[in-house]
Amino acid sequence: ITTKCIAQTEHTQSHRSRLCQPINTCKKDSTRGSKTQTVAPNTTHNPLPCEKIKMETQERQMNPDRALGGAADHLSEIIWSVEPDGAVSFTNHSWQDLAGQDHWRGADPLFPYQFPSPDILHSHDRDRLIALWQLHKTTLTSFKVDVRFYKVSDKSYAWYMLSMSPILAADKTLSYWQAIITKIDELKSVQTMFQLVMDNIPISIFWKDRKSIYLGCNRMFLGDVGLTQPEELIGKSDYDNPSTKEQSDFFVSCDRRVMDSGSPEYHIIEPQLRADGRKAWLDTRKV
Repeated sequence: ITTKCIAQTEHTQSHRSRLCQPINTCKKDSTRGSKTQTVAPNTTHNPLPCEKIKMETQERQMNPDRALGGAADHLSEIIWSVEPDGAVSFTNHSWQDLAGQDHWRGADPLFPYQFPSPDILHSHDRDRLIALWQLHKTTLTSFKVDVRFYKVSDKSYAWYMLSMSPILAADKTLSYWQAIITKIDELKSVQTMFQLVMDNIPISIFWKDRKSIYLGCNRMFLGDVGLTQPEELIGKSDYDNPSTKEQSDFFVSCDRRVMDSGSPEYHIIEPQLRADGRKAWLDTRKV
């Protein structure tokens, strides 16, 4: 889409340059037979085509979403443009699936004038999203988060993955935020069932990425580290937990050994400092 947007803008600028060039015309002089003279361009010529193209080009530069030429309206994902102050300046037509009626550019009462809008966002997800939003506004970095949006069509909430990316101007300052919102309701249902099973197993379970960053855990492990929701752990490492640095170093070294070898390790006896200050000994299996 970005490539297409750039191509359209370049084409428009080229077209504008062609139309705005002075036009020299040759007029036959009846008194001199075949000789001709150059006549200056008519300065009263209507400049509307040039001005129109200039305005369209400026509009594309100011609003990149419009430069897509309607391509965003053919995407199944919801597309928002969010100004630095949080005002939502653009949505595509996929918003209709969520809002249940014509929303175009604020016509819908559920148009999210301010991000994140409490009218469409589940109350349990709002604080978490605001915290992420404030953090990444200071660092100008992208982030992803799973949230529930209200669907007018069936008056229920559905899970969506919200991806926010900063769009920077030429001087590296923030121009606006691009939000891409993808429905993951079915996937989330499977994840919810998986989480339910994990939460009812009487042992602590967690999973990490290759950098030993937590991707999830069950409820029993949350109690070990003094947290209440998996979202509080996701994105953190052992160094963010109550364990000592020496214990965290050992946990990470075991992770690395298992990942590098591709072989599981069983009965790793290791100490752990709990959130309540107690020291526990663990019999750990890592796969």
